Amino acid sequence: SAFAAGWMFNEEFPAFHNIAASCIDARRLGLRLAVAPLQLTQVPLPATTRPSEPWQESEKRFLEKYR
Repeated sequence: SAFAAGWMFNEEFPAFHNIAASCIDARRLGLRLAVAPLQLTQVPLPATTRPSEPWQESEKRFLEKYR
């Protein structure tokens, strides 16, 4: 199982990058990933403007860790 391999959901990053980071961590532990369709409704709708500073900081940390 994922937990037996030492995998945990990566909460080091905010919602912008935590899912991607968690998937990369799983692969680094040798786990195989699967994708399942799901319906998601986001409220409020995502912004279509320039990324906010928190997103940019998260992106910078994400790229530094997983480059």
